[in-house]
Order: sequence, then C-alpha cells, then structure tokens
Amino acid sequence: MALGGKAGVQLGHAWDVVVSRNTLLRVLRQQPAPSFPTPKVLGVDDFTLRKRQTYGSVLIDLERRHPMALLPDRTAETVAQWLRAHPGVQVLARDRSTVYADGARQGAPAATQVADRFHVFQHLREALDQGFSTYSQALDAVNVLVHQQPVSLPDGAMAVPVPPQDIPLPAQQRAAERQARRQALHTQVWALHRQGWTAPAIAQHVGLGLRTVQRDLQSATFAGRKRRSDHGESGLNPSKPYLLERWNAGCYTAMRLFRDLRQRGYGGGYARRVVFQKWTLVLPPFVTEWV
Repeated sequence: MALGGKAGVQLGHAWDVVVSRNTLLRVLRQQPAPSFPTPKVLGVDDFTLRKRQTYGSVLIDLERRHPMALLPDRTAETVAQWLRAHPGVQVLARDRSTVYADGARQGAPAATQVADRFHVFQHLREALDQGFSTYSQALDAVNVLVHQQPVSLPDGAMAVPVPPQDIPLPAQQRAAERQARRQALHTQVWALHRQGWTAPAIAQHVGLGLRTVQRDLQSATFAGRKRRSDHGESGLNPSKPYLLERWNAGCYTAMRLFRDLRQRGYGGGYARRVVFQKWTLVLPPFVTEWV
C-alpha cells in the first residue's frame, strides 16, 4: 500500500503470480477496516489537504503510536462526535487551538487536556527567539564578560576588568537630540530642493520616506513634531477592569476576550488588542506575547 502496489507486483512475480498493482489495491480496499480499542492517550492535530484552504484532523493513539482516524475538517463538533462515539479517552494532547479544546470538553469532559510536546517546544523557541532578539546587546556584553581574561593585581589577586557602562541620557535630553537631528534633516531637504532635486531623489539621498519629504516641503520653517490630541488614550481604557478580571479568571485567549468586549458594546477592531499588552501586567514575556 505504501508504494502504490508496486512492491506487491514484484513479490507476485517472484511467486509466479501475475497481478497488477491496481488489482492488489482494490482487494485491499475491499477488506474491512481493522478495529482498534479506544486509546487512553489520544493526540489530535490538524493537517492540510490544500494549504490555507482545506484542513482535516488526525487522531493518533500516542501509546501505540499509530493513527486512529482522519476527520474531514477541524471543527469542535466533529471532534466531539468522534469522542462521544469512542468513550474511554483519559488524556487528550492537542495544540493551543480553542477548537480542539471545545471539542474535547463537549465529547470527553472527564479527559485531561494537555499541550502536546511539539507545540510546547515551538512556543518555547518563539519566546526564546524574541528574548534573544530583544536583549541581544545585553547578552553580547555578558558573553564578553564571561570570556574576559583575568588580570593579576600587584597584591597577587586576580580581577576581571569590567567595561564602563553607558549612562542613559535623561528623557528630555534624548528628545532634544532627536529634535535637533530632525531639524538638520529638514534643512538638508530644503537645501536640495532649492538646487532642483525632486522629492523622490531627496528621499533616497537623505534616507527619509517620500511622504516625510513631501510634508517637509510644505513649509520652509521646521515646525517640530506634533503629538496627537488623543495621545495616551485608548478605546480599551474603559474596559480595562473587565479585561483584567477575565484574565485573572483564566481567560488568556485574545479572540475570546475581543468577542466578549463586542457583546458589551466595544466598537473597536481586533487589532487594538496590542494596547492590552502595554498595560501593567506582571506576566512572563511569552505569556504577554500570546495575549
């Protein structure tokens, strides 16, 4: 079956049996499907028949390590129907999809749901990648210190030289430096404009966006950066106590929180959920990323 009947045809020739591979496959399909006992530890995951369009679900007996069934879709109702028809599942390993979680609660409410090993390691890798990318400079500095060769002091003691730390500038001074750099770019844009340069050529030469250059050319006087009138405000602010209450109650799914807010009259879009991450929550970085 694995080779489309070709291996069976070759074996038949060795036994003086002339048969085609299609005949072998047809005979195999006519045989009754083997029956297996309901597994105690069941794994469920999706697979694709056509990428991003047609999906199904595969059920695996994790103790015997062989597939149990292929479901035609990846809906909670289909998984629940299979579980109700095959009682006895004690542990169900799945990904973090709410579809399989709902299907398991409906079809096997007594079963213990666990995250499968693949997705646990996948999320750990994503969290580590984000941490390494965010704190790459600090990690490089630590790596340099670890491999720093100790030096001998006059009294015979050994010491490791520590490089001086960069003292961060005050916020107002950093803002003033950014403002000065932006004003210098504005002056350079107008100097090139007076020489006959076009806006796209100026943007490419200076390293600014075309719309930024066009906005600078609207006025020869640098007006500075203007903050929005609603800076610091968010449409989610009135719902912050409710969201924190749901989070503390164990609801960590952003889409479910969004649907609850829509039922409570929230008119914003789903993309506004990123504001929720900026609130002061004492959470690990990877948990906040999942929100």
